Amino acid sequence: MNLSAKGQKILKALHILTAVCWVGGALSLFALNHFAGDFAFGEQAYGLNHAKHVIDVAIVIIPGAIGCFITGLCYSLFTPWGFFKHGFVLAKWVLSLALMISGTFYLGPRERLLLELSKHQSVAELSAETGQYFITFHEYVNFGFVQCLLLVFLIVLSVWKPKRRKP
Repeated sequence: MNLSAKGQKILKALHILTAVCWVGGALSLFALNHFAGDFAFGEQAYGLNHAKHVIDVAIVIIPGAIGCFITGLCYSLFTPWGFFKHGFVLAKWVLSLALMISGTFYLGPRERLLLELSKHQSVAELSAETGQYFITFHEYVNFGFVQCLLLVFLIVLSVWKPKRRKP
């Protein structure tokens, strides 16, 4: 079963909107981490980490990653693109799933740990335990940067479509 031309346009618009949420949210998280994260302590750190958590859940995960997954699934099932017909589509699936899994099992726990550590600790306590907080913070920032680069690569792959056959 294939979608009509109008249905494909609607699906494309939804896929682009969800991709904007995923990439834009990830870039926003990177900007917050990079430009404000090293300077936040105590209540400021908690406020920053809480804001990052809200952006992550309300923009990156739910409409972004999950929305891209669902619209991508619809693309593969209900249009001539399929899952395996084009190498770049398969590459997008593999990379997208890898980003979602690594975000769930690597970045997510670090984000929650940063939020928890900053919630219960004052500036003095955070300074005393800089090791755990700042190591976790820098792991989160560095891996978040890699995720942003890979998300941008997914966009380039979507536009460029290397070795593409017409659907």
